[in-house]
Amino acid sequence: MNITRNPATSHPTTPTVERTHSPAGVRGRISALEGLRGLAVVGVLLFHDDRLSGGFLGVDLFFALSGFLITGLLIDEQRRNGAIALGRFWVRRARRLLPAMIVMLALIVPLMYWLGSPSQLKSARDGALPAMVYLSNWQQIGQGSDYWALFSDPSPMTHLWSLAVEGQFYIVWPLVFVAVSRLRHGRRWLCAVTVAGIAASVTAIVLLYDASNVNRAYIGTDTRVSAVLLGALVAILAMPAAVDRAALRRPTLTAAGTEVLHIALVAGLAWAWLSIDGKGSGLYRGGLLAHSAAATLLISTVGLQRPTIVQRLLSWRLLTALGAISYSLYLWHWPVYLILDEERIGTGGLGLSLLRWTVSVAAALASYWLVESPIRHRRWLTTRRTALVSIAASVAVIALLVVAVPRPDTTPAAFDPGSVVVPAFSTAPPATVPVDSVPTSNTPAVTTSTLAPRTITSVLWEGDSVAFDAAPGIVAALSAAGLDIQEFTFVGTGLVDPNADIQSLQVYGGPILELQPDVVIFQLSSWDAAHTVEDQKAAFIAFSDLVRANGAILVFVTPPPVDPTKFTSDIGYMRSLADALAAENPDEVIVLDSAELWGPFAYDTNGDGVPERKNDGVHVCPQGSALIGAWLLQQLDARFDGITPAPPAEWANGLWVNDGRYDSPLGACS
Repeated sequence: MNITRNPATSHPTTPTVERTHSPAGVRGRISALEGLRGLAVVGVLLFHDDRLSGGFLGVDLFFALSGFLITGLLIDEQRRNGAIALGRFWVRRARRLLPAMIVMLALIVPLMYWLGSPSQLKSARDGALPAMVYLSNWQQIGQGSDYWALFSDPSPMTHLWSLAVEGQFYIVWPLVFVAVSRLRHGRRWLCAVTVAGIAASVTAIVLLYDASNVNRAYIGTDTRVSAVLLGALVAILAMPAAVDRAALRRPTLTAAGTEVLHIALVAGLAWAWLSIDGKGSGLYRGGLLAHSAAATLLISTVGLQRPTIVQRLLSWRLLTALGAISYSLYLWHWPVYLILDEERIGTGGLGLSLLRWTVSVAAALASYWLVESPIRHRRWLTTRRTALVSIAASVAVIALLVVAVPRPDTTPAAFDPGSVVVPAFSTAPPATVPVDSVPTSNTPAVTTSTLAPRTITSVLWEGDSVAFDAAPGIVAALSAAGLDIQEFTFVGTGLVDPNADIQSLQVYGGPILELQPDVVIFQLSSWDAAHTVEDQKAAFIAFSDLVRANGAILVFVTPPPVDPTKFTSDIGYMRSLADALAAENPDEVIVLDSAELWGPFAYDTNGDGVPERKNDGVHVCPQGSALIGAWLLQQLDARFDGITPAPPAEWANGLWVNDGRYDSPLGACS
């Protein structure tokens, strides 16, 4: 079968196949591919709404579709005309892609100025021009942005990284295609070059994967182009035509085999989308490649003239309708999600999700009918000259907006050291808890407390990102009291290895072995709750035994409460293990509950107009850090000798309050 594709109707994630004048039997293939695009964008929308853990793999499906269809366009043009007019190809791409992107970029800066946070406004300003030239992913990598912080530090430009990968492919791949296809046995060389590109990309993602920061591996063009090239490879191999020929020779057998294959592929993709985590090492060591291969195999075989059950499902009208507007829906859904957040709308759950989806679809339809379709069908900008003038004017407008929109004042709010007041507290040990069923250590227990107060001179503060933000005030308070205090905190890392790559025991245990502190203070982490109780217990025992084996007193501290309207923080099991161990070993283990310091959650705890907590509802600001420092100092002073407490006036207004962590994200403490 000869499939005719219309370049003017394709877009970066989901190119479209020409519907008119197609041979018999092609329509099923078109509908199924349209449905696949709709399915891909639904996965992304659900992932960004925190409702589908592996929905980000919808982008991978987009990549494979683009490689398959764009390469098919090039092959068809070469077959029809004997050559490829690269200039016309790129003009068609620009007419299809740029108008909707330009409108979104022109609106996003003022929208973020009026409705976004300072961090979101900065992201919009910084990312507008790179997005227009399809360099968003490299700009985000250069700035050290973290795609996986999209729920805690959301940027309205985060999602544009994938369109940048596609745009770069559209520029480079036609050049490679034309150059290689001119060689003798050009099709074979194209296959060889494509396979080499896939191998290089897979190698790059394995080598560049870093468990502590997966951003480079996840959004780099070199690491992610393998999915696009897999789609290109099956187009070069003419796999759809091969399937059709097999169907003509053995229709029943081929149909039955394809039916089974499609069901197996869809089941595998569904499992991945429902269960895979975006930071797991397996994803970067073959998982993405396997998903891309499965997606590509499905894409290249949904076009049988004798349709399968899966093909009929993918041709469902709602899916194909979403597929038709998938480009504009992908562009607009994430800014809509950021504007329609729970705080602004006043509700969450399914009601908020339905509102977000509705508004996103409405914005996509408006973009499709008012911008994309008229330009694609040359009802607007009918000549090349008018198109170029319009693009130049649009770039000027966006640049003017970037310059003209004021930058927000993100300086953390100053506070009065006299406002750092610690409430009365108790130094009594926690109530004895039953530990028979929860063994908490491999080290023999000390069952009675007979030692006199111990003199301490050195303290180690450890924990995750909450402990990281609390550290400057703690270091200032304990240093002023004559203690040698060192900070070792690691973002996103509890006691359990998050993906078996970071080696949490080495991360937290290394400084203990090296510094040999008198006291190790570890702030419990809600990251551990994502793991089984068996894993939590094993990690807890290993860490606590290491601390005690090195002669240090172990102090567990509970983190500040989180904003219950935004997050939940589950440290219950780790807290029970800590309480049990403290009850068994009162001279070696202490548990401090920060609830007595914080009380119910509040951004401004003491009502002085200066926030103790960041606007993310999890981390602390300078005044909150000072409050924790003063509280910990009093707790240690009540239990140990060798401490000379200093009042907050002597240390709470030092240079540490200007630490950059209090302006991350921008304006978090302003």
